[in-house]
Amino acid sequence: MNIPGLIDFPVFGAGPDGSLSFAEAEGLIPFPIKRVYWIYGAAENTIRGDHAHKAGMQVLLALGGKVEVELTDRQGKRSGYRLEKPDTGLFVPCHYWRKVIMDENSILVSFASESYDSQNYITDYETFINGV
Repeated sequence: MNIPGLIDFPVFGAGPDGSLSFAEAEGLIPFPIKRVYWIYGAAENTIRGDHAHKAGMQVLLALGGKVEVELTDRQGKRSGYRLEKPDTGLFVPCHYWRKVIMDENSILVSFASESYDSQNYITDYETFINGV
């Protein structure tokens, strides 16, 4: 998978006992998971991300609240996604600039194919667009 896209996770139950969804590496998530992190407690309209990765993939999932994700490829083409259901994730391949706008009280979890390495980040948009 080299293009972004939504992933629908299974949902079991829907009654008063609640629902259950799950994610599995190399099944629903199209890569082995090396890192999981979550962002929470952000104020309304907080911007996170604002970078690209040189290597690695992610699946982003809003466990609570609403999260807007804007992705830009190296040709400058933008696509927008709204994550607001805990059973729908967004696959983000490497080489996409991501801008994440958090809603107040939202919770965003990321399943990542790579461990954290500051050298894997492109934090300058012009450098990203120019393919450096």
